[in-house]
Amino acid sequence: MVRSFRAYNNGLLHPDENRFVGLRELTRLQSFPDEYDWGDSTVEEAWARVGNSVPPLFMRAVATTIREHLLTPTPPPPDPSRPV
Repeated sequence: MVRSFRAYNNGLLHPDENRFVGLRELTRLQSFPDEYDWGDSTVEEAWARVGNSVPPLFMRAVATTIREHLLTPTPPPPDPSRPV
């Protein structure tokens, strides 16, 4: 599976073994659940999807921050006609 993708001899090296990181390892590193299914993608398409995706836990953190900012009431701006 990995051999066909590694035709360009690039990718992430495994930290402890003399090999590249596999697709399932990379999806786990990016916080995708183990049961995530890439559908009928070819190996190259699956690698491209992983590489182009936003990790789910990172996106959750971004969405939570945006939600908190949108739902937190902000004080009204000062009225320029009133003296300070």
